[in-house]
Amino acid sequence: MLLNYTLAALLGTAFLGLAFTGIQVGLVIPRDIHALWGVSHGWWARVHLYLALAFMLFVIVHFALHWGWLSAASRQSRLRSMAAWSFVVMGVASLSVYAGLRSAPERSRVSPETALGRRVYLAQECDACHAVARVGGTVGPDLTHVGSKRSRDWLAQEIVNPDAHQPDSKMPAHELSKDELNALVDYLASLK
Repeated sequence: MLLNYTLAALLGTAFLGLAFTGIQVGLVIPRDIHALWGVSHGWWARVHLYLALAFMLFVIVHFALHWGWLSAASRQSRLRSMAAWSFVVMGVASLSVYAGLRSAPERSRVSPETALGRRVYLAQECDACHAVARVGGTVGPDLTHVGSKRSRDWLAQEIVNPDAHQPDSKMPAHELSKDELNALVDYLASLK
């Protein structure tokens, strides 16, 4: 009895967490800021993913704990057809998810420098003003293909002294270490 109550409480908590984080990611967090309460859009999305995985695990445990009752109840003709349709729907949904994952572009392997550059990009909150692949702010230029449009030298100069390219630029100058600057330029140059 305690196990069933605990599982129901976990399922309910995971469901409410899924609903809350889904609303934050999809509806509440402003598109141009991509943060809520100082927490980034990406963090909310990761929490949403982990809650979804926990919810799926709790549902599987629920089915396992009640398998005897489920199989006995499904022996009745009306319930048997409902169970069969449930399995068909779950099968179609699973195949759809699998097909979506298979058709998604594979993540390209990135160098450690590029990965470090992405971390610098996020740490400097560049995504508050700039977007990459439609994720980020809209105040500054979209950087999705900046690596094919600008040289490494231009990018480095723009980061440390944006007024050099455009007087009265609204972009702030960033004081970075040489390694951080090189990593950030590596990341931006990889965006083609």
